Amino acid sequence: MRVELLKEYARLVQEAKELTAEREELRRGLVCRGGGVSPEDSDSIGRIVVQVEELDECLAGLVGQIQQRRQKLEKALGVLPSLERQALRLHYINGLPWRQVAARLNYSESQIRRIGRRAKKKLDTVKDEQL
Repeated sequence: MRVELLKEYARLVQEAKELTAEREELRRGLVCRGGGVSPEDSDSIGRIVVQVEELDECLAGLVGQIQQRRQKLEKALGVLPSLERQALRLHYINGLPWRQVAARLNYSESQIRRIGRRAKKKLDTVKDEQL
């Protein structure tokens, strides 16, 4: 397995969060437009509804990609010792900065970064066929 899979997973999750925030902002705009609706408002609401539907489709596709990558990641992380697995999971999957990972696992940040580097090197030796 390549370390790029960890980074790609984190990127996809971040993208999904951004799309979700955008969708919620559009939905809030729809709620605020309630009451008497003029023809101009009706056109505007129609465009917003289409945008929300498009975002929903994008999100559905992203969720599928995230789930596939998550399965591969969990399989690959399974070959690591517990501490290395926890460190990478907290950083890449849960999105915590290394400083917070270190605090959670009761290690210094420099130790956790070293553990993370060692774990990533091990993951690079996992072959794609093993996933």
